[in-house]
Order: sequence, then C-alpha cells, then structure tokens
Amino acid sequence: MIMFKIKGKYPGQPCEDFDEFETMAEAVSMLREYRMAFGSGW
Repeated sequence: MIMFKIKGKYPGQPCEDFDEFETMAEAVSMLREYRMAFGSGW
C-alpha cells in the first residue's frame, strides 16, 4: 500500500506525483536524493 508521495511542480505546469513509497524512511531518503540532484528547492 502506498502511504507517501513526493509531489512537485514545474513552472507553468500543474502539480504532479513524482514518486510513491510505502514507508516514511524510504520517502525521506529519496527526497534527499532528489534535493542533491535538483537543488534545495525540493
């Protein structure tokens, strides 16, 4: 069962789900990866 989602928004576009996770630990870990890859705006 999916419990956590990483959502994002590109300028001029609607909000969208980028990824889904079953645990908060997985979601936080991947969020850190996204921040390293795409900057602190995540």
